[in-house]
Amino acid sequence: MESDSVYYRRRAGEELRAADIACDAEQKRRHLELAELLVALAARRASEAG
Repeated sequence: MESDSVYYRRRAGEELRAADIACDAEQKRRHLELAELLVALAARRASEAG
């Protein structure tokens, strides 16, 4: 059986990895949202230019 300190260190590492994954996912979502906005802006400018 692992000691309390080992358990809490392991859990902290797991929580840190989970937070890092969530942060990466949020950053990728924001980049995708920005790319979609840029595509929409380019399409609008192209249609206005004729």
